[in-house]
Amino acid sequence: MPPSYTDDQIVYAVRDGLIIPAQLDRMAQGMIDLVNKTRAAMSIDNYRFDVDAHDEVAHQAAIESIVMLKNDDAILPLNAGPVANPSATPQKIAVIGEFARTPRYQGGGSSHITPTKMTSFLDTLAERGIKADFAPGFTLDLEPADPALESEAVETAKNADVVLMFLGLPEAAESEGFDRDALDMPAKQITLLEQVAAANQNVVVVLSNGSVITVAPWAKNAKGILESWLLGQSGGPALADVIFGQVSPSGKLAQSIPLDINDDPSMLNWPGEEGHVDYGEGVFVGYRYYDTYGQGCRLPVRLRPELCHVRDHRCRRCQDRRERRHRDRHRDQHLRCGCRRNRAGVRGSGQGRRGPPEARAQGLHQGVPQGRRIQDRDH
Repeated sequence: MPPSYTDDQIVYAVRDGLIIPAQLDRMAQGMIDLVNKTRAAMSIDNYRFDVDAHDEVAHQAAIESIVMLKNDDAILPLNAGPVANPSATPQKIAVIGEFARTPRYQGGGSSHITPTKMTSFLDTLAERGIKADFAPGFTLDLEPADPALESEAVETAKNADVVLMFLGLPEAAESEGFDRDALDMPAKQITLLEQVAAANQNVVVVLSNGSVITVAPWAKNAKGILESWLLGQSGGPALADVIFGQVSPSGKLAQSIPLDINDDPSMLNWPGEEGHVDYGEGVFVGYRYYDTYGQGCRLPVRLRPELCHVRDHRCRRCQDRRERRHRDRHRDQHLRCGCRRNRAGVRGSGQGRRGPPEARAQGLHQGVPQGRRIQDRDH
């Protein structure tokens, strides 16, 4: 865990009688016991684990986590040329976005670990002999856009058959230590996407983010969208396998993607007051809320088929339901729970459950293995 800087408070609490010394001794003894239990394993001479085998486990987990959100005109899979198919003519590929070179593979704070290996998407292209032009396009911070990087990216896009744009949330944008106040990607990335799409219509966006981001404001500028979350140390090979058709993207969403942050039920209680937030949604989190109250969302985990089209949340039926939800939400929440017992799927280690067609992988690659069907719950 990150340091709490409370050592002095503990000392003062013991001195003032607020903490019993015996309790402090018990807590310290627990750490000593842990050290003693692990000492034997750490003292084995020449002990080694199989780094490559562990990396392959990370590779497979990453493959199963990738969710295809959009695949218009069957833009995926891409053709890597003779490397993957000796009889095919390769596409000229542009890779834009610093995440392709500097992947965001894990969360912040106490989740930080040191990987045994780290393979970016660009590393994977080099290892597999796949040619692509690269432009970073932006920096992984919250600083304003760099016009020189933007111009380089647009020029790179102009000369390509297809553009892979690696976008998402930099580590400074989300953390366990603070709340986000928006669901959008950094504005400079959205602006760059608009500029690149104006130069080349064949754009595939690959997202890197630990928590959900809205796609509604910019989805029209991309023919393909892959949600890759934070893929771990072997994310580069996993993305290459999906993008070039070695495997089919079979991950399922674990969280519904709302059109706007104000469509999320938590907004009725957030940010709270005096350092406390009331989790007033009750059971109506994730798909249960969107399903029960007819609140449209961009990409749901599940939504009742009799409701309006998933992308048209402004239809009359949804408006009527939204007007009623504030009136009767707490009155009969136990009677109108949207959860069901007949959930299909096979439990696994990756993302989400099966949803409606818009949330499933579209244009799945033919004749290649699919990842396991995997299921989870909205949190």
